[in-house]
Amino acid sequence: MTGPLKTMSKTAIERRRVYLDYSCWLAEGEVLSDFEVAVSPYTAAAPISVDTVYPNDDQTKLMMFVGGGVANAMYTLSVVIRTDAGQVKQDNFGLRISPPVHGTSGTSGGVVYGVPGPPGPPGPPSFPDVLDNQNYVRTLGNWVLGYTKGAIDTLLNTKTPRPAETRNRVVNPAMQISQENGFDVAVSNGAYPADQWLFSCTTGGVPTAFSRATDGPEKYIRVNAGNTIDTAIAAADTVLLTQRIEGINTADFLWGTANAKPVVLRFTARVQVITSLVIGVSLRGPAGARSFVKNITLTSAWQDFVIPIPGDTLGTWPVDTSYSTILTFTGMAGSTWNGGTDGVWTGTNSIAAPGNGNIMAAVQSCMDIKNVGLYLDPNNTGLAPPWQLPDEAEELRACRRYYAVYNYTHIVMAVANAASQNIFGGVQYQTAMRAVPAVTNSNVTYSNGSGWAWNSLGLDGARGFFPSVAAGPAYATMTNVIVNARL
Repeated sequence: MTGPLKTMSKTAIERRRVYLDYSCWLAEGEVLSDFEVAVSPYTAAAPISVDTVYPNDDQTKLMMFVGGGVANAMYTLSVVIRTDAGQVKQDNFGLRISPPVHGTSGTSGGVVYGVPGPPGPPGPPSFPDVLDNQNYVRTLGNWVLGYTKGAIDTLLNTKTPRPAETRNRVVNPAMQISQENGFDVAVSNGAYPADQWLFSCTTGGVPTAFSRATDGPEKYIRVNAGNTIDTAIAAADTVLLTQRIEGINTADFLWGTANAKPVVLRFTARVQVITSLVIGVSLRGPAGARSFVKNITLTSAWQDFVIPIPGDTLGTWPVDTSYSTILTFTGMAGSTWNGGTDGVWTGTNSIAAPGNGNIMAAVQSCMDIKNVGLYLDPNNTGLAPPWQLPDEAEELRACRRYYAVYNYTHIVMAVANAASQNIFGGVQYQTAMRAVPAVTNSNVTYSNGSGWAWNSLGLDGARGFFPSVAAGPAYATMTNVIVNARL
C-alpha cells in the first residue's frame, strides 16, 4: 500500500498515542513478531520520534506514541509488521504538524525501527541518545530505536532479535488438566498429579505430589516431602517431576544432526516451608543416552526462569510417535543421577549437576512448578516468548491423545436370540490416540448378560461385547471408560 490509510495531526510539542489493531487480519493463533516504522522526511532539527509497544499480551495490536516534528511539515509513517507465521504487511499513515507558537524546519529521509519490550505504555523518553555520523540510535530496555538516512531496505543492523517461537512443545504446561486424579489430591510414586506430568521417587521418605488449584487463578504442581525426612541420600535416590515429549512435537529441532537448533525452556517455580532449594532441571533423550542439566536455586517467592539450551548434534532423537525428550524437575538426586555438567550436553543419563539440593531434608518442604514452556529458538536469542495461558479446552484435547477418561454412561443393548449370543458395542474417542491404547472400564451393570470384554482396539475407538445369559432383551451399561496411550 502506497497511499496513507489515514492522516493525523498534532502540534510539535504534543506526543500522540495511536493504536493499530491487526486482530481481524491475523489468522487464529497468529501473533505479531516484530515491526518497523519508517518516517519520511527526516527533519534533523526536530525529528519525529516513535515509541512502540504491544499494549496487550496476545500481541495482535500495536500502540505508538508519536512526538516531535517540524511545524507545517507533512510526514509519512510507514509501518511494516511481521508475524510468527511469516506474513509481512505494510500500512502508511500521514502526519501533519500544526503550527506551534515557535517552530523549526528541515528535510531529509529517515527510518525508525524497534522490537518491543514487555507490554504496557512506555514512560517519557529518559534514555540516552547516541549520534554517530548519519546514525541516530535510542535504546530503551531490551529494544532499540534508530534513525538513519535512507529507506526501509537500509535499516541499521542493530535491531534486537525477536524471541523464540511461540509454539509450546509441552502438553498441559499450566497443569490445567487432571483427568485421572483431579486437583488437590495427593498421589504417590508412579502417579500423575496432572495429565502428562509423572511424579516418581526413590527415597527413604514418603513424598507426594498434587495439582494445586486452591491458591489463586493459576494451577501448579506441588511436590511435598511429607513427614518423614531423608538426609542419607543413597546413590540411586530421586524425587522427580517429569514429562515425556512425543517425537513428532520436537522433530523440527533436528537434534542428532549437524543442523540441530537451539531451544528455550521457561518455567515459574518456588519452594515453601524451606527458604531455598537448588533443583536440577534437565532434558534427556531416550534411554538417557544424552542429557542437558542446569541447576537452579528456588526461593520462597515465585520466580520466572529462562534457560537457553543449544541444539544437540549427537545422539538419536526420535521424530515419530514415541517419546523423544524427557523434561525433568529434580528435588533430590543421588550420585548416580547428578553427574551432569551444568549447562552443556553430555553422554550421561543425568538429571542434575553436582551441588543439587535435597527437598527431603525438611518435614513438609515443598517444590512448586507452573507455567512450563519449551520453545524452538532458531535465531538463538535465548529469549522466551511472553507466557500465554493455554485454552483449557484445547489442552484437554491435547491431553486426550495420551490418556482419556470418559465418565458418561455407555449403553450396549440388543435382543438375543439365544443364550451365549455375543452383543457388540463400542466407544468412539473424542480425540485420536497417539498409539493403540489400553482400554479399561468399571461400574458395569447387566441385564441378561455378563462378562464384558474389549476385542477390537483402534486409534479412534474401541469395540467390545458381552454374551447373553438367555434369549431376550439384553444390555450392559458402564460409566467409566479409561483409554491409555501414555508415553
